[in-house]
Order: sequence, then C-alpha cells, then structure tokens
Amino acid sequence: MLCNCHFGLTNVGIDATSVRRDGAGLRRSRDPGAGAIAPLHNLTHVATVDIAAGSELFHDYGEAWFKKRGTTFGGVPFAGNYREADRIVTKTRNFAARHNLSSDLRGRTAFSALWDLVRLGNATDDD
Repeated sequence: MLCNCHFGLTNVGIDATSVRRDGAGLRRSRDPGAGAIAPLHNLTHVATVDIAAGSELFHDYGEAWFKKRGTTFGGVPFAGNYREADRIVTKTRNFAARHNLSSDLRGRTAFSALWDLVRLGNATDDD
C-alpha cells in the first residue's frame, strides 16, 4: 500500500508489531538482489479514522523526512503551521464579525477588504 503524507489529513498509521527490520534473508555481500529491497518490510498500515471507499490514504512521514529533503520539496507545512493557520482564520472571522464585514466583499475590491483586515486586524492582539 502506498500512502502520501499530509500533516493535516493523516488517516492511517503503522502497525508497529508487523514491521520487520532485516534483509529478508539476503546479504549484500553475496546476493545481487539484496540492494533491490529495503531492510524495512512487512509494513502494515491501519486506519486511524473511518475512511470512505476510494479516499486517499495519508500517513505522517514525520517532519524530519521533509526537513532532510528541503531542497527538493521547499517549504512544507508542519502540524504547528496548521495550528497557526487555524488561529489566524479564527482571528479573521472574529474581526470580520465585530466590524460587520460581509464574506462576499460586495461593493468592495478584494484588495481593499484584505488591506483593511491586515491594517486594522494588526492594531489589537486581544481577539
């Protein structure tokens, strides 16, 4: 089974009891096929939440996996980034509610509405 990684959508984990760490009986010094397999095998994933048929599977590779490949993937959002994004969205909603700003931006350009949120939203930090 192949799984992608998305820290905000993780829906499978590893069954640690199923994992074997060995060369599957092959030795690199004598078996030419030994380099074609990983020493970690029999890896079993288990659902951590209900997953609808046809849904994508997401496993948490761990932040270190992406940090080691930073030049390949660039900036990857980690769990802390999602928490910060949730905080920003909550503050923006609270600000919009306090100032009766509609979410459809009627009669205003998106830029002017966004600029007002940035300019006025940063005036206080008690939201």
